[in-house]
Amino acid sequence: MKYGVCKSCCYITRLYSKGNCRRCSSKEEYNRNRNTYLSRFKRHYKDNKEYYKNKKNKRRVLKYNSKYVYINIYNIYKRDRFKCGICGLRVNTKLKHPHPYSPSLDHIVPLSKGGSHTPDNVQLAHLRCNISKGSKTGFNKLLTQDSRGAKMGVVKQNEGEGNE
Repeated sequence: MKYGVCKSCCYITRLYSKGNCRRCSSKEEYNRNRNTYLSRFKRHYKDNKEYYKNKKNKRRVLKYNSKYVYINIYNIYKRDRFKCGICGLRVNTKLKHPHPYSPSLDHIVPLSKGGSHTPDNVQLAHLRCNISKGSKTGFNKLLTQDSRGAKMGVVKQNEGEGNE
């Protein structure tokens, strides 16, 4: 074993190839392969976006000690018939996140108020509507079917009223 002063960090340690210590060798290797590491992670993130979104949602739910159930957002889109649960207008699912009319999941009873992350407590909403609603519970509109199930109507639910 060779001991000496590292050329890069001037640290007295066991020397490896090219006169560097283990700490500097790993930093240099990381810097050389940084683009490879980043491209691998970006590719993995792009391929598994739903996984990372659910991971983030689960972390938020556990922060508030609420119930968490895995939710497939496409099933929520179909269930709500691509209509915003707050304003009642159609939601274009092809729009991406920064757009104000892009789709987002709205918790009817917010997580901060004790709501859960379950399909019963989640509805489809425009990003703009969801942000303007914030953590309020009294002003959300619920989509309901009429008796024949043919048309969708919008019913305003007040905070004091219960569903009958």
